[in-house]
Amino acid sequence: MVTCDICGKRFKSGAGLAGHTRLAHNVRYSMGFAKLAEILRQLTDTMEKDAEASYRRDLNLLEIVKQADADSMAMDKLLLNTIREALNAKVRV
Repeated sequence: MVTCDICGKRFKSGAGLAGHTRLAHNVRYSMGFAKLAEILRQLTDTMEKDAEASYRRDLNLLEIVKQADADSMAMDKLLLNTIREALNAKVRV
């Protein structure tokens, strides 16, 4: 049994498949076509996985930046409060 790479229809022989692809899809069937279809499927899968991984990395980086920004603001507030306290202490003396 062989399967048409374009529409998925199954045939008992390669000759039936060749006639089908020539008539139904206007394509001359060759093993190169099947190999090309497989390579394109693999490439598409790889691109989807890479895009997903990139998206996850971007989300992780965004969370790191948000946390660093929050930490920075907390440090700025602490520093500002320390300066205020020092100035208030100096004014009182």
